[in-house]
Amino acid sequence: MAKREIIVKLPVIPIRNTLIVPNTITPLLVGREGSIKAAEEALVKGRRVVCITQKVETEADRNPSVEELYRFGTICTILQVLRLPEGTMRLLMEGNERVVVERFFRHKNYLSAKVHVRQKIVSKDKVEMEALLRSFKKIFGEYIKLNKSLPEEALVQVNKSRSPEEFFYFVLANIQIGLDKKQKLLEIDDLFESISALYKILNEEIQILKLEQKIDITVKSKLNKMQREYYLTEQLKAINKELGVTKEEKAEYLEFKKRLEQTNLSDEARKKAEEELKKLSHLNNYSPEYSVVHTYLSWILDIPWDEPELKELDLKVAEQILNEDHYGLKKVKERILEYLAVVKLAQKVKGQILCFVGPPGVGKTSLGKSIARAMERKFVRLSLGGVRDEAEIRGHRRTYVGALPGVIMQSMKKAGTKNPLIMMDEID
Repeated sequence: MAKREIIVKLPVIPIRNTLIVPNTITPLLVGREGSIKAAEEALVKGRRVVCITQKVETEADRNPSVEELYRFGTICTILQVLRLPEGTMRLLMEGNERVVVERFFRHKNYLSAKVHVRQKIVSKDKVEMEALLRSFKKIFGEYIKLNKSLPEEALVQVNKSRSPEEFFYFVLANIQIGLDKKQKLLEIDDLFESISALYKILNEEIQILKLEQKIDITVKSKLNKMQREYYLTEQLKAINKELGVTKEEKAEYLEFKKRLEQTNLSDEARKKAEEELKKLSHLNNYSPEYSVVHTYLSWILDIPWDEPELKELDLKVAEQILNEDHYGLKKVKERILEYLAVVKLAQKVKGQILCFVGPPGVGKTSLGKSIARAMERKFVRLSLGGVRDEAEIRGHRRTYVGALPGVIMQSMKKAGTKNPLIMMDEID
């Protein structure tokens, strides 16, 4: 049976967000009128008060009602008092005994209570209790290693505990769990059952701490990666500054990279463009090769790469267009329609070129425009009059200063499609 000692009308100090248990020393800041009056009453009559935790949070200056307090608390001795300028008190409390309230008494400015001392009951023999304590001490050591807020000296203090009850209260005071869980553990009468319940809660906390540690390692790893990238980026900025690489150059590089990702290049062209882009990132605008690579990339990305939409060729419409645009020229029109008919039948005709011969003004160029309109293609005219170098047509090597692609590639860029109708004029 539990030993009971009736204590009449001890002053009550309601406490928030904490729990004072026996065999512990706890600092307590008292600011509410009822709590200050209760402390002053205790200082006059033996320095003993009952500290009871509130069930719910209340306003800072409101005294809680009896219904807002738990029935179990702790008799405490006030060891030290420090009166602060703003009217509050800082108390150093020593927890003595676990009690249950039989009845509250309402005084003018404070509460008191009639309480029964409830010592923990030991229902198991020493062997079972010792086995439980040894297991508990092991996992408490693991808990301390995982929980950095508790010093390692706490484990030394646990091992110095003179009794299972003292051990239980020390761990209950230091473990970081919810206040409602602590209150429930305080209210359990059987010591073995109390320690077993605390053991179970501590085990759950260890699993949570391990998971938190795993998450923390993952987050730190990501942060380290981001910090490394930031450090390397800053280093690159410093190097670029020393080499004279400007923000404009970086912006050009990023613009080329963006366009390269968006352009539908062939695999071979993309591989070559990526090589050139990588080379550009290591050059500065003072390098002679910078302008060469820059021009090369500009042309690769400016010329059309998307496949044009193939439209059905209508020979009747083509004949109508030729007749609308030109009077006469019967044999010429028949030859053009014959060519268009072969194109429509074979789908792809390679190596077939129509050659128009005649003096200026007879309609050679306009016939080319009509064919383009009939085939629904863009028309591009290349004037080759006076051209003596074939490089003007096919393009120059990149090693030449001011080298550009040939007029055929330039016409494709101008037309905006990779399938225009090109007329090479004045070829003689």
